[in-house]
Amino acid sequence: MTTLRNGNHQKIKPTLTELASGHLERLRSCIVKAEVREKAVQCLVDYLGALISGLAAPWSAALLQYAKVASPGKGSAHVMGLDIPLAAEVAAFTNAALAHSIIRDDMHLSAGAHIGVMVIPAALALAQRDNWTGDQLLRSIIGGYDMAVALGSSVRHSGAFGAAAVGIIADPTITQDEGASALGLAANTASGLNEWPWAGGQEINTHMGIASRSGISSFELAKAGILSSKTALEGKDGLFQAYNCGPSAPERFRKFVIESELGSGIMGVKFKPFAGCNLIQTPVAAVLGLHSKVTGASGHIENISIITTTVAKEYPGCDSSGPFDSVQQTKMSLQYGVSAALLFGRIDENAYRHFNSADLERLIQRCVICTNSEFDQELIRGKQPCQLKIRMKDGTIHQESLSDVPWLGPQGVEDRFRQEASALYDTADLESLLHECNDIGGRPDCSRIFDLLAKRRDQHDGKT
Repeated sequence: MTTLRNGNHQKIKPTLTELASGHLERLRSCIVKAEVREKAVQCLVDYLGALISGLAAPWSAALLQYAKVASPGKGSAHVMGLDIPLAAEVAAFTNAALAHSIIRDDMHLSAGAHIGVMVIPAALALAQRDNWTGDQLLRSIIGGYDMAVALGSSVRHSGAFGAAAVGIIADPTITQDEGASALGLAANTASGLNEWPWAGGQEINTHMGIASRSGISSFELAKAGILSSKTALEGKDGLFQAYNCGPSAPERFRKFVIESELGSGIMGVKFKPFAGCNLIQTPVAAVLGLHSKVTGASGHIENISIITTTVAKEYPGCDSSGPFDSVQQTKMSLQYGVSAALLFGRIDENAYRHFNSADLERLIQRCVICTNSEFDQELIRGKQPCQLKIRMKDGTIHQESLSDVPWLGPQGVEDRFRQEASALYDTADLESLLHECNDIGGRPDCSRIFDLLAKRRDQHDGKT
């Protein structure tokens, strides 16, 4: 920790990374509330479902091929879809990239991030490599979310910062200065471009992988003795300045790591009901309520008004009428999501792949995106309202309004996990995996989870 007094006996404030490291040190040994631990388990289960689903992505084979090349020697961490253990950093990268591939992973609104797919792969890779207890794993996940929320709520770039925290939590030998350096090094890796929603690239998945891998690398570098600038966040050329976060960002960060309840970050996590961008969730849910009223009459629709927030209209790829060349683009577009849900009565992977449908194209071109200032105020309060209006050619208007996304609750998360996991696991193994997750906090190690993850149905059937 920075010396508290200088030569003139004036107090010197600890830096933000030092305060963050202290927050993690307290979380390492405090009593964690039952509801916080339960939420961490939900996040773990939700992540595993997303990871399993990611194997169905067209680029999953390329990610697995990369993993084998990037870690040719003997490793110690499991990668979904491979039978050989790989280096922890490679496992974290690959699993994170796979888990984000379907774009249905968890969401934290104020941080503007899908935290689980960056934090949890790093935590699992280190847990397997270093033989963590279940309690270490849960605390690491909780701490990772805390750090991702602390930084993300100020700058919207939080992945590696949260992933670095998982190692700090689990290692009682790491000093506060080493923890601060790990976080500072992770802050140096913040990057990523949002051209992919327009151009249809696949780099969004690698963003998550790089964040998870960089978190582990930052932690290991700090343990080895590499020092980061202590003012990596708030310094005159630090992260907040580089991203033009404004003068209030350092104080928001400071307030969170000093005053917030330990483990509070994860309690703000939401679970999306549909695969696709967070900002299309309410419009899709609203239009599904109107599907039965226009079934078989889509050709008689004059226009579709999607009334949403300014953020939803302006976010890259969300206000897009195409043309579409990839599923990644269709999962971002408000027009596509609403039109597909209206035409098919559902929104799933098959619906997202119909971007060459003439009927769908006609509906998309009839969509108009409008914003509502009252909805913008609700977004500040953590709600995502939307109103859908469908005007038919005979003048009839069908409309539906929702005050927020119909987020999944604990039972919804488990039900979706069962559906997704059934693609790879028989019922007995699936239920065993779910049971191990629910009881992980009291386990002396995490080996049973990794054994079950490696025990896929395709292996029993002799398939590759």
